Amino acid sequence: MKQIPFILIVVLIVSFGCIKTYGQDTSRFATLDEVVNVLSLKSSAAQIEKLNYQNKLLQFENHKKSFLPSFSLNFNPINLNNNHSVRLLQQPVDGGYTYVEDYSNNSSTGISIRQKVTFIGGEVNIVSNINYINEFSRKINSFSATPLSIGCSQQLWGGGKHYRFEKEIESAENNTAIKQYCTQLSQK
Repeated sequence: MKQIPFILIVVLIVSFGCIKTYGQDTSRFATLDEVVNVLSLKSSAAQIEKLNYQNKLLQFENHKKSFLPSFSLNFNPINLNNNHSVRLLQQPVDGGYTYVEDYSNNSSTGISIRQKVTFIGGEVNIVSNINYINEFSRKINSFSATPLSIGCSQQLWGGGKHYRFEKEIESAENNTAIKQYCTQLSQK
């Protein structure tokens, strides 16, 4: 068994003996106003007001974020049509009709970007899709794609005005919430 060197033991004893406990030697006196302010901010009524204010603040933040572009990815790898229904299908060679059991898989993937545009009062959409159909009954695979589709939707009348009023209302509600929070805390 190894022995601990004598110098290491002496250093540890001296260092533990020299440690000074901080925070216990100095005392600080608080004024009555400081104590009342701290206790009033920690009261249950003040905590309720703080939570109400945070709720209003989150509503305002969500409103602002609704005008940011949204990006979504749609991925549907397996969509089996396994009800084995029978459907009427036209033959490409002779044009005759036959009944074929419908047993297929539809797969699709796509991305879309949406952005609200306040001055027109609408929304601009950019969409791209790829679809794959595997017909098991006829052993046919087919692809279809929409490389890029751009669209705009808006209200017929007053869309831009509606967005501007909504923005003003949300800003006014946020300012009211701030003033109400400050007023309620000063009264507690």
